[in-house]
Amino acid sequence: PFVLQRVADTTGGASLRSNLKLVERNAEVGAEIAVAIAQQRQQQQRESRKVYMSTTTTNDNDNDEIHQLKSRVVVMGGIVQDTVAKPQSKLLLGTSNPASSLESDGGVGRNIAEALGRLGSQPTLFSAVGNDVKGQAILQRLQSSECQVRFSPGSVPVIEHQNTASYIAVLDHEGDLHTACADMDILQHISIPSEEHLRDAEFLILDANPPLESLHQAAQRAHDLGVAVLLEPTSVPKAKDIALRPDILCAMTDGWDTSEEEVTAIDQDDELIRELCRKLLFKMNPAGAHLLVTRGKHGLFYASKTTNSDEEDPFHYQQYDVQEPVSVVLNATGAGDTLTGAFVHALLVGNSMEAAIQ
Repeated sequence: PFVLQRVADTTGGASLRSNLKLVERNAEVGAEIAVAIAQQRQQQQRESRKVYMSTTTTNDNDNDEIHQLKSRVVVMGGIVQDTVAKPQSKLLLGTSNPASSLESDGGVGRNIAEALGRLGSQPTLFSAVGNDVKGQAILQRLQSSECQVRFSPGSVPVIEHQNTASYIAVLDHEGDLHTACADMDILQHISIPSEEHLRDAEFLILDANPPLESLHQAAQRAHDLGVAVLLEPTSVPKAKDIALRPDILCAMTDGWDTSEEEVTAIDQDDELIRELCRKLLFKMNPAGAHLLVTRGKHGLFYASKTTNSDEEDPFHYQQYDVQEPVSVVLNATGAGDTLTGAFVHALLVGNSMEAAIQ
């Protein structure tokens, strides 16, 4: 301050006036940069909605773009933002707790699509997001060069006055779930792939987040077009709901079964799990179906039925053990979704069912 005062006195106050002008000019330049960035982001969002997330009925130009963006695999399911918070010490209720938190992109359908995209299969995703920042950010990350997930007109509608789906979990200090909140209303608006979208596809992958009628319509449409349908049942309650819908199951050629009864049987009785798989396969596509049961550290159980064989028993079973067990599991969230994406990618590049599982 002494030096600045001396300079100001020496220059008759000119240095002070100059410094004030510099501060004002810095503020002006900062404001101009902020406005330019905001305008650029708004333009990017408008272009993104115009090209990828039109909520209007597709026209001829849209159909041309659908044809250009055709994928061999279409995914229909949820986009969710996950937040997990863990307190640094014992959780105290009714007050604020110092904690570490982690946000990540989630949703079974989104996870599967990302896995397929990162492996190079370039899937087309059908879902729904709210007109908010988190939904736009998730879609932009999916469109990155690393993910290579595709969208076409109407495949991911932006729903006004709705939030992008979110899941907030609060753990205790030991890492176990204490409570969680899920805002999933928007998943009722997940769009359904049209015949044009499915015509060139080999696989339709469904998670169980859309309404049951939407799942039925999508599965039946794909089945009629000769597209293999794979279901990831997402959770125990949703798996039970689908098990009561033979009109959905009969269109399924592939399934990932994680229902409560099967999980109980996995570690107790291999013969019981075979019987449960047999009962479920009876309800699936009469022309042939496959069922894969993930068993955590115990690997994967594969069951199938075929109708074009001379064998008396059309059912086949195979247990696949984990070849390189890990000593420490840090986080198993999304592991099954990644397995689904990698499995379908392996089939798309020409592997047999057995090789794809391995």
